[in-house]
Amino acid sequence: IFSHTNPDMRIVKEEIFGPVLVIQTFKDEEDAIKLANDSQYGLAGAVFTSDGAKAQRVIRKLRAGITWINTYHPT
Repeated sequence: IFSHTNPDMRIVKEEIFGPVLVIQTFKDEEDAIKLANDSQYGLAGAVFTSDGAKAQRVIRKLRAGITWINTYHPT
């Protein structure tokens, strides 16, 4: 688990195939979407929230090959 990361770090920018979790903080919903979409890969994405409408809204804006709500499956 890697925390205290920033968007310019290699561990954030590159695909890491292994049991790795990178934690990024964000200011608001739009900032979270911007961070998620700032990738050349876009393999997968997930949204975790108790607000179903928010989850659907965010998922529609993610540029990813596959997306999940409140779950995640290894690619």
